[in-house]
Amino acid sequence: MSSGSTTPVLRHRISRACGNCRTRKIKCDGMTPQCTPCAKNIRSVMEGPCDYGDTLTQVETLEKNIHRLENRLRELGEPALVGGVQLNNPYTKQSSSSTSKGPLDQSTSFAAGGPPPQIAKFLLETFLFHAHDFAFFLNIGRVRASMLLPHGHPKRPTRGLTSVICLMGFLFSTFSAPTPTPAQTAQIAGLLSNAINEVTNMTTTESSHPFIVVQSIQAELLVATYLLCSGRHLEGQFHLTRANSLAIGARLHKVRSNRQRPYPNDVAHLNTFISTPAPTPSGFSLPPTSDPIEEGERINAFWSAFVLSNCWDATVASSMSLISVFGDGNMEVDSPWPMDMLQYEQGGFPSELQRSWTVQNFLSHISDDISAYESSHIAMYSKASVLFKRSRTIALQLQEVGDGHDPNHISGTFTTHGRLIDSFISSLPSISSEEATWERPTTVGMDLAAYSLAHSSTIQLHSVLIDTPDPFSLTKSLMAAKACVEILKNEEVEKYLQKMNWINPVMGILWDGVCGVFLKCMGKLRSGSGGAVSTIGKALGIVGEVRAVERGLVDMFEALAVTMQAFASRHLSIQSALEKNLSSYRRLTRDLPV
Repeated sequence: MSSGSTTPVLRHRISRACGNCRTRKIKCDGMTPQCTPCAKNIRSVMEGPCDYGDTLTQVETLEKNIHRLENRLRELGEPALVGGVQLNNPYTKQSSSSTSKGPLDQSTSFAAGGPPPQIAKFLLETFLFHAHDFAFFLNIGRVRASMLLPHGHPKRPTRGLTSVICLMGFLFSTFSAPTPTPAQTAQIAGLLSNAINEVTNMTTTESSHPFIVVQSIQAELLVATYLLCSGRHLEGQFHLTRANSLAIGARLHKVRSNRQRPYPNDVAHLNTFISTPAPTPSGFSLPPTSDPIEEGERINAFWSAFVLSNCWDATVASSMSLISVFGDGNMEVDSPWPMDMLQYEQGGFPSELQRSWTVQNFLSHISDDISAYESSHIAMYSKASVLFKRSRTIALQLQEVGDGHDPNHISGTFTTHGRLIDSFISSLPSISSEEATWERPTTVGMDLAAYSLAHSSTIQLHSVLIDTPDPFSLTKSLMAAKACVEILKNEEVEKYLQKMNWINPVMGILWDGVCGVFLKCMGKLRSGSGGAVSTIGKALGIVGEVRAVERGLVDMFEALAVTMQAFASRHLSIQSALEKNLSSYRRLTRDLPV
């Protein structure tokens, strides 16, 4: 062949594009079971193999099903009943001849053996991308590898954990639009019902699983977090209580304890707070860990339940939630502060490391010689939750000074704790992040929560004294609220908030408190409280008349409200807090010029 000749390019011709590509009007390469464009599209992955026939495409079939469901929902006239709606199985092709056999419930298909491998992988990786914001503490690589094992394999995750991960993955992948469709809502209701049933019974039905305790704690925490997102606090606290019961019963708060004596009072004291404890397999005992990763999962299991409980405590009327037994001298926590999973993968704690009184030492300003193991992202998050919980306890004691509490003792505790909070805030590292993947989810959300928890600890601590003549508490509260808004302007935080459709539900609790401070200050300005303009203006760094100071408060409040609004449609707890605060805001600023 001469040098000037060319080799003709052979084109792969197809007789017909798949139904999805025809609908989307894009080029199809005719590959099976899925063409290349469909394999890269989330919705097409969920639909399964491409349809190259002349019948209805998968998209058209699903649209027909959605239309049928919408009509059925209108007949029912009650959206709350969508959990009983049955859906056609989206993973097998439906034809007019097969529909007469009856619809297949979505949740039943998962319960019977879980989703097909391709769907399981997609749901898992979608969930893992958000894992750090939803109390996920297991090793991601191991969970992914085990979840993709064949059904029936002894090392596959429990059905309870699998069902919750499928629920969360479906939730994150489906609700990209601000408002879910009735069909999506029905699917979520079915998956949630199945997940709650599997999780509630897994310690009984799957007690022989080698990792039943740790996976049960993880599943309970995921369900609790989802329910907190949904504003279903009572149900969420039930599952959180079960997670804590399992963690304490398995003595995960005693990992690497340097005290060898028994601790009968721990479980006895715990039982006074638990009305429906979760049964713990193996008689409250676990076999030795095989490597640092297994030990890390156990340590992080306890701290993940601990953190969520500390934060949840702010949503109940008193400080008698389950976790109030921690950190206040009633129960001894000896496990070391948690490390990020990468640190466990790199070897974990030194073999000789032992600990005792971890929380109490932190609150007493007692430092150890292992600071390198105490500054992980999750450790700082855990410490911030301790400060937040302790601030709430002190604030409640201040309210009860006349009921037998020593005012001098409480005053000293108040001052000491305030200094600890300030010291902790000054030790927080700057927020930065590498590109997130499902293998290494971003830690920006966890860092944002730690930062916001620390400043909200100041707000909680001073909440009882904010209306006193002394302007100190008002100033401290407003400066903390301002810091919670200003951190949202951090470049990495901005990227994180823009990218994520979901956020750590704890942020709804914290932002509610921040809004309350701004509204309290607006009310003081409107009422003409003596010195309010000077005090508030100084805290905000604004020098001017009352209108200028009020405008500064309004700008702060509205900036936070915009952020809350971005997540309100998916987080009913954030939506509820936003609507409550906006109502008060409108009353206070009715005559404020634009």
